[in-house]
Amino acid sequence: MTTLMNPVARKAIPAYRPLSRRTLFFLVALVLFEFSVYISNSMVQPCMLRIVTEFHAPEAWLASSASAFLLGAALFQVFYGQLTDRFGRRPVMIGGGCLFLAACIAALWVADIRIFALLRVLQGSGMCLIAAVGYVAVQEAFPEKRAVTVIALMTNVALLSPVVGPVSGAFLMEFAHWRWVFGVIIILSGISLCGLYRFMPETLPVIRRSTGLSFSKLAADYRELFRYSSFLQNTFAVPALMLPVFAWSAMAPKLIMVDQGVSSLNYALIQIPVFLGLIAGNVILAWKTRAWPLGRSVIAALPVLAVGVVLLWAAAWYGQRTYLIAAMTCFTLGQGMSCGVLMRFALMESHLTKGTVASAISLITLSVYFTGIQVSNLAVLRWGLWGFVAIVTCSFAVYGLLAGPVLRRNMEKRKAAENT
Repeated sequence: MTTLMNPVARKAIPAYRPLSRRTLFFLVALVLFEFSVYISNSMVQPCMLRIVTEFHAPEAWLASSASAFLLGAALFQVFYGQLTDRFGRRPVMIGGGCLFLAACIAALWVADIRIFALLRVLQGSGMCLIAAVGYVAVQEAFPEKRAVTVIALMTNVALLSPVVGPVSGAFLMEFAHWRWVFGVIIILSGISLCGLYRFMPETLPVIRRSTGLSFSKLAADYRELFRYSSFLQNTFAVPALMLPVFAWSAMAPKLIMVDQGVSSLNYALIQIPVFLGLIAGNVILAWKTRAWPLGRSVIAALPVLAVGVVLLWAAAWYGQRTYLIAAMTCFTLGQGMSCGVLMRFALMESHLTKGTVASAISLITLSVYFTGIQVSNLAVLRWGLWGFVAIVTCSFAVYGLLAGPVLRRNMEKRKAAENT
């Protein structure tokens, strides 16, 4: 069986021993980088009220951190997908990670809300590295069910960031300036990049790489992908499922800290049960992947998500914060059980190179997240919690319409393949 190569070697490898020491160190470094990228969003959120106040910016800028971060993640998909198919996974991962690190360092001296938002766009580039490069490398290195299990477990660790991020960010602000948040992110991402440089293998053989950078070919590939309704159904199901949590992450400072007068530390504590639901969902997915056919966990999550919608309406009607937290916990639990499977379905829907497919998936999903957060911001500023309820309800309705055909087609395809 092939083992991990020396990181300075040029020869690509198709797979590696899952439990070898070098594989373990690579996965740890990748998870740590993912953790540092996501914590750069969740850890900054409780600081936004103080940042907006310090920069003398209007309240509408409260959601700018999350939306600019997602905008950067969407924009860089166009470049990273092409680069990773041309030069391989490893150099693009390390180079893109250095760009993320540089943007975090620059945030230590920013003094204007617009420059801050621009740096958040650059920091968002780290997010698309995870999907378009890191997770693609894992998908290429493992068979299907093993890849889903590995990614679910990796995501489970990385998803500690929405739990740890708000608490640590709020706690840090009690004793230090908000810029120290970026100091923590710089340390974590720096360590992870050293680990990736030392241990990350190249999973894309030279013989399978594209021969040059061609944005006309990229446009042609995108047109081919977008002609397939099955690919679009698979891909749009992911942001329809995940938008409530992204909108919650962006709008919670307004809904909780501003509208309800909750302190930054209590706001952070409120987030803990919400994102523990996401971790629990990923644990269930990893636990049941071997026993259940791929897609069964998505079916099991549908009633959990429906309960979340009912609780969210109850929270707005009765004005109970407990119902609101319970509703968001149901959403995160259902999303944890479903997202990894839906991403696998979408990635395997086309014969095109996985870097291009992953780039197209991330471009669509992140564009929907960015647009959804902007619409959520307008709705919440105008109608408060009821505006948020309307956005989440519409998102769940779209997901319900897409999930049925996606599950039926993919589960039947895999069942037929097993019977042949």
